[in-house]
Amino acid sequence: MECTATDQAGNSSVASFKVVVVDTMSPSLSLPADIVKEAMGPDGAIATFAVTAADVVDTSVDITCSQTSGATFALGTTQVECIATDDAGNKATGSFSVTVEDTTPPSLTLPDDIVKEAEVPAGAVVAYSTSASDLVDGPIAPTCTPASGSTFALGDTTVICTATEAAGNDSPPETFTVTVEDRTGPTVTVPADISVAPTGIGGAAVTYAATATDLVDGSVTPTCTPQSGTTFFFGATTVTCTATDSRSNTSTATFKVTVGALGLKGFYQPVDGGGVWNTVKNGSTVPFKFEVFAGTTELTSTAAVTSFASTTVACSTSAEDQIEEFTTTGATSLRYDTTSGQFVQNWQTPKKPGTCSKVTMTAVDGSSLSALFKLK
Repeated sequence: MECTATDQAGNSSVASFKVVVVDTMSPSLSLPADIVKEAMGPDGAIATFAVTAADVVDTSVDITCSQTSGATFALGTTQVECIATDDAGNKATGSFSVTVEDTTPPSLTLPDDIVKEAEVPAGAVVAYSTSASDLVDGPIAPTCTPASGSTFALGDTTVICTATEAAGNDSPPETFTVTVEDRTGPTVTVPADISVAPTGIGGAAVTYAATATDLVDGSVTPTCTPQSGTTFFFGATTVTCTATDSRSNTSTATFKVTVGALGLKGFYQPVDGGGVWNTVKNGSTVPFKFEVFAGTTELTSTAAVTSFASTTVACSTSAEDQIEEFTTTGATSLRYDTTSGQFVQNWQTPKKPGTCSKVTMTAVDGSSLSALFKLK
């Protein structure tokens, strides 16, 4: 600037000086408050932030920070240092922190409720699979009680599982149920089919042994019908054995008891069997003689015979045997002759000549003897 001074005589002097304007003020730096983020994975978390600066001279200010917005910050606390510089080289500095925390517990994956059939009296061994995953630590092995592979008792057992990650965050306990049921009936063991010879008119008394074992209850007593020691009638009888455990599971098994047929011997002379026509005068009486055996025992009771009957049949030209000289008189009921050791039945023939008959003796077991007759 120039300055002039003039006195009253008109004398003037001129002098000058300079005015220099300088910028020595630092910009004003605006930083965010400290930031806290939850970890999103093993590497930490992405944090975004905004940093601004204003200067009394410059309309724009250069800002640099040690970490950029949108960067991934590691677990823990990171100090972000920022510098704002104006065109005059004036600087402003400041910092804030970004803290990445891991407060999220692991997530559990458990099986659906399990139903298992009992294997032993104590229950059943049950194996199952569980897993856990953490955002930071990745896969984690859960802890479950009772453990997989334990023997679970009959009924419902609640399995409780938890998982803990490196930061000490525990997952909330989660559960599933293992149910051990007993729906299997006992195993019934019966003898093989039994065949016996008869011992009497009613057949034969047969004894046998049947057992039953249950996975849970152990030995179980079966009930069999007909019972051991029963007198079984001739032919085949099915024995059914049933066992029921303490939970009302029932199993059955069967076998057969076969009582052989009675042994029939006869007809003895004078009667011929085997398809031979016995010829005799009509109205005469023919003695039928025969024996009945139950195994090796000869039966003497007339109850061994259920019927003695004749039927009219067509005549044929088969072999004939005349037995008229052996006939007797009068018809008699069945009797056992202790002298001869034979049953005797006197049969009076029909009084119509030229006809043919078939005479059949049927024993109590259904076996029979038959003879053919031609009447003269």
